[in-house]
Amino acid sequence: LSFHEAAEITRAQTCFTTHTPVPAGNEIFSLGLLQRYFSRYMPLLGLEWEEFLKLGQANNGSSDEGFSMTILGLRMSNHRNGVSELHGRVARSMWQSLWPHVASDEVPIRSITNGVYLPTWVSSDFSALYDRVLGSGWRQRPSEPTQWEAIATIPDAELWAVHVRRRQRLLEAVREHIRQRSGYYDEEHRQRVIAALHPNCLIIGFARRFATYKRSDLIFRNWERLASILRNPSRPVIILLAGKAHPQDIASKEMMQRILTGIRNAGLDQHVIFLEDYDLGIARALVKGADVWLNTPRRPYEASGTSGMKAALNGVLHCSVLDGWWVEAARSDNGFTIGHGEAFASADEQDAHESESLYQLLENDILPMFYERDAAGVPRRWVKRMKSAIATLAARYSTHRMLDEYRMAFYEPAAALGAVLAEQQGRAARDLYLWKRTLPERWKTIQIIGVEIPDRGVIHVGEPVPVRLVLDCGAMNPDELLAQVYYGPLTAHGEFVQAHVANLSLSHVEGTRATFEGTYTTPDSGQHGVALRVLPRHPHVPDPVDLRLVVWVHGEQP
Repeated sequence: LSFHEAAEITRAQTCFTTHTPVPAGNEIFSLGLLQRYFSRYMPLLGLEWEEFLKLGQANNGSSDEGFSMTILGLRMSNHRNGVSELHGRVARSMWQSLWPHVASDEVPIRSITNGVYLPTWVSSDFSALYDRVLGSGWRQRPSEPTQWEAIATIPDAELWAVHVRRRQRLLEAVREHIRQRSGYYDEEHRQRVIAALHPNCLIIGFARRFATYKRSDLIFRNWERLASILRNPSRPVIILLAGKAHPQDIASKEMMQRILTGIRNAGLDQHVIFLEDYDLGIARALVKGADVWLNTPRRPYEASGTSGMKAALNGVLHCSVLDGWWVEAARSDNGFTIGHGEAFASADEQDAHESESLYQLLENDILPMFYERDAAGVPRRWVKRMKSAIATLAARYSTHRMLDEYRMAFYEPAAALGAVLAEQQGRAARDLYLWKRTLPERWKTIQIIGVEIPDRGVIHVGEPVPVRLVLDCGAMNPDELLAQVYYGPLTAHGEFVQAHVANLSLSHVEGTRATFEGTYTTPDSGQHGVALRVLPRHPHVPDPVDLRLVVWVHGEQP
């Protein structure tokens, strides 16, 4: 097989997950570096240098553009996804230039939200509770929501007692961590911090890789406001802060240094406790024993996030901005949400607004709910929210659900198509490459003969509207064409708000002339637009959009 023929098999079998919109996570290498290491392989592969560069470039071999590993992954895979619903939308917009002939919502990058492996992250105490109340189903079929319905039947006092044990174990782990591994505190200071770990305080956990977009400093934006919250003797709070920055991420290391200096200057070092040398052991203790798990990334840079999922399995309430997985997971009763996911004119305005929202959330919702106790000392409203968090989040954000989605949407179709293309020494792959190579010139021969879309002025919601399109297919066969009606509500500027697509059926063929017919229905009232379009299709190309050819008819390209 030639390189291009083999690439068809590789593309069919490849599933590519893009993991971040952050530029640093989408590596681009200089052409000089590529020339140094890859130029020798071009003759062996039968490739021109410019052909190779196109695989990793948006501008088809531009000399002033580097080689993007993300673009390489997108070009060399049939199945692509982001790791949350929001990240999928962000990725489609971010990489639309690779599919300029369609709107961003049709860019073939799907969303499969991350999940976590329950046996690893559910504490032993909660595992024992789940085994007794839920039976073995939560281990064997964790992605089935019905497996978690019995969470509501756990007595409040019993669930709270389990959580209190986890809090105690967390504080023990923190004390030991400070004793054994803290060069940050001198001995006197170390003893004061250990003594400050009072078992009745609200414990906020904040532990993750330090990166500027994760905004570890958001809660520290107003030191006086924070001090008044943390030092309230009737509602004391401890923040357990942990994390590491990448060795080459100077900005994040400087942020960490500013935070630690600010903590000492504000006299809050017995309320905000820094756990240095962050590792998996302290991470597990935190997500299994804190009361609140804090997450403050700058939207939309948190592709998914998983630490909050781990915490929720243990009844730890997630408190986050609407970014990553929390956009689709948040409800009014299963955690706390900072802000409303608004767009802001500047990063500073966003930080000011969302830090204020966080302070208000602590003062008006989180602390009153946590410290409101019944005669037995149980915070009933808090426990109710814990139950809701477990019941609504455990199934949806398990790796079982995640892998089922990958298997059904990606892995099985990819394996099946790859096998077909590889049969008989790649005969189908050779045919597919030849078809693609001749397609652009044949595509130019298509001509629009006639279009029929009734101009009724007023169309009733749900009323079928007939559509007819007549083409001269030229050098194309009618069965190589996919005719569609593209319709939906319009903005005041005539742009599609949310487009819908309906396929037209081939109803008549005479010579090179083909007629396509069908109907569409408007789902909503208001001003609507409609256009027709034709795309090429092939049984071995899962998404016709990937062929990057389209003829728009009776309307503008969206």
